[in-house]
Amino acid sequence: MANEINRRSLIGRLLALGAISLATGCRCTDDFLGIGKCGDEVPRGAIPQPIGTYSCQWQQAQMTRAEQDDFAIYEKEWIDRTAQLSDAGRDHLLSLAKRMATEPFTVVIEPTSDAALNEARRAEIMQYLIIREVPGAEERVITANPDAEGMLGQESIRVTRGYFSGGNSSRGQNGGGQLGQPSSGGGFGSSGGFGSY
Repeated sequence: MANEINRRSLIGRLLALGAISLATGCRCTDDFLGIGKCGDEVPRGAIPQPIGTYSCQWQQAQMTRAEQDDFAIYEKEWIDRTAQLSDAGRDHLLSLAKRMATEPFTVVIEPTSDAALNEARRAEIMQYLIIREVPGAEERVITANPDAEGMLGQESIRVTRGYFSGGNSSRGQNGGGQLGQPSSGGGFGSSGGFGSY
């Protein structure tokens, strides 16, 4: 009998405590000095940032990093293992030289395992920019890995899909349409692979 009374009394106390918690809510209160006990309180009269403030900052940061990658010269833009740019590399460098007068970015040359070749390529780019009177050309050309990451094979297929037209090439003409659109064989060539070479 005594156990039953103690049990009911304990249940009554817990219910009363729950009711008080619901009535007052879970909130932080000031201590006797008027300092909030929770470190995350919003001061009275504070105005929140407009919607999109932080997402716009992230978008701007991403756009800036993409702009920096425009100033990267990749290994594929050189002719073999020389310090001579390909036609596409020369066009790219010409566009960089025009933009460097108004933009603060550094030209980043993707390095190779050959230190002498890296320095020869850097000297080639610097000379080109100096001839065109680009301000600070000596300090704005470095050899380093670009920040942009490479793509996996499946990603590159999706990105380059628009660069190739129908199956008119001699390689994989049995493969159907554009790169990235499988043929009836289930691949990109007549035998289901990437072309019949």
